[in-house]
Amino acid sequence: LNPVGRQVSSKKQKRVKETPSALHNIVEDGLDVEIDEIEAELRVKKAISLRLEKIKGAQDEVRVQQRQPPPMKVKDAASIIAGTAIGGGFLALPSVTSPIGYGPTALGLLASWGFLALSAVAFIEAAGLVSDARSRKEKSVSSSDDAAMGVANDDDDDYEETEAGLAISSIIRAAFGKKWGIISGIAFIAQMVAVMTIQVVKGAAITSQITGMPYALGCVVPSVVASLFVFLARPEVVEGANTSLTTMMIGGFALLCVAAVTAGNGNAATVASSTASPFARANWASLLPNTRVTWSIPVLMKLLAWGEAMPLLTERVVETTAKSTSTSTTNEHSTSNVNGDMHGSIAVRATAQKKARTATTLGSSVPLLLCLLWAAISTALVDPTSPDPITFLLGASPVISIPVGLLSIGAIGTTLLASFLAMSHFASDVICTMVGYCDLRWMNIARILTVALPCVCAFAGPGLYLPLLAFAGAYPTTLLYGLAPPLAALVLRHRAKKEGVRKNQLTPSLVPGGETTLALLVATSIGIVGSCSALALRSLLKSAGV
Repeated sequence: LNPVGRQVSSKKQKRVKETPSALHNIVEDGLDVEIDEIEAELRVKKAISLRLEKIKGAQDEVRVQQRQPPPMKVKDAASIIAGTAIGGGFLALPSVTSPIGYGPTALGLLASWGFLALSAVAFIEAAGLVSDARSRKEKSVSSSDDAAMGVANDDDDDYEETEAGLAISSIIRAAFGKKWGIISGIAFIAQMVAVMTIQVVKGAAITSQITGMPYALGCVVPSVVASLFVFLARPEVVEGANTSLTTMMIGGFALLCVAAVTAGNGNAATVASSTASPFARANWASLLPNTRVTWSIPVLMKLLAWGEAMPLLTERVVETTAKSTSTSTTNEHSTSNVNGDMHGSIAVRATAQKKARTATTLGSSVPLLLCLLWAAISTALVDPTSPDPITFLLGASPVISIPVGLLSIGAIGTTLLASFLAMSHFASDVICTMVGYCDLRWMNIARILTVALPCVCAFAGPGLYLPLLAFAGAYPTTLLYGLAPPLAALVLRHRAKKEGVRKNQLTPSLVPGGETTLALLVATSIGIVGSCSALALRSLLKSAGV
């Protein structure tokens, strides 16, 4: 054979062997480049899809924001606070406190009011710190999205957190994590259902007595009418109606005070002739936790509690002001720097927070004053052995029964309106956080459940009234509105300082005494819950014969 031919044949064979490998490498490199391009394109498309999904899903939210009312006025905010505190529980004050006497009742009311008022201011402070953190996070995420859209999905969970509201569960979640936020959300739902059930039960009992309507129907009709008005009317109309009901309540109470001094019925005159005796009666031991008598402090706290309305008040007084100011500033100065915007937002919020604090103090002073007077009037006019003081007074002469009727309608009406508003606000917060946008269909379902659950619970009968009142005061009220706000404020402020946030970039301290007062509020709350738990355990062991 020709060696040259073999050489040529060898080269050909080598070329044939190398050609598939070279082609494979070329194809593989080309595929790698193409895959990288496809992956990059998919990341961009995914980021764009997420943005479009938020835009499409936020259509309902945009419609709501377009109808956003102006910030709530201080007088309307104070009325919301007063209306939330004064309700069916307020009407039960004589039967709950008459065994301990007027002096211990007055001291217990003052101590409870001071504790709740400071905790409410701590809530405003904690909500401000949450808003500060969300603003910083939102600006940070927006900047990273603009720089690299492909990594926007990595921060999606953080971005969604900026869209949450300021319900107590949202504040606890921001301070302590999602697990505690879920637990607090469940506690809040239990609290609100208990509060609304208390109002429905007392309202149905009064409606049945006045109109002769069956108790079950009395549970449903007033609740449905009130809820339709709350959910269908404009917010400013509902707030105005709540103010009118508060005025009716105060007016009825003023007439009752005048009637108690100048008139009264035969039974009242008999009692009034010996007013020194009922006012001299005092059981001071009831102000301390003990097993001999019912501890009155948790019950008095529930009678005065208004924490359910604080998220609504903070949103409408503080956040609405900040958002409207931020929108107008953005329109006028679209190129302003981030630090300047943040400082301006902090300053605007600080002014609005002082208004919220003023509204809280004024609004909460109304139920305190009314409770002090109501305890005095009932001590003088009502027989301490009467099982239902309201029924006793409604059965008296018109001079007494008409003011009591106005007081009852105003007290229950304001609490129902404020509770429906607060529960609807909480449900909207949960749905918007879970779904990622505000879906009106799910929000309407949540509103229906808000009305249905208390009505169904109230069907158990009027005997459910006092046990619910005692439970709500001992646990949900203390945990959610006594312990959580000051503890969250301490944690959030400490966290911000640890992150290096300057003091002028944080919500200013609103609670008198600063961190020392916050720590005392936390210790007091733990003491109340621990004492109630110990008393409950002793009672259970005693019932079991241990």
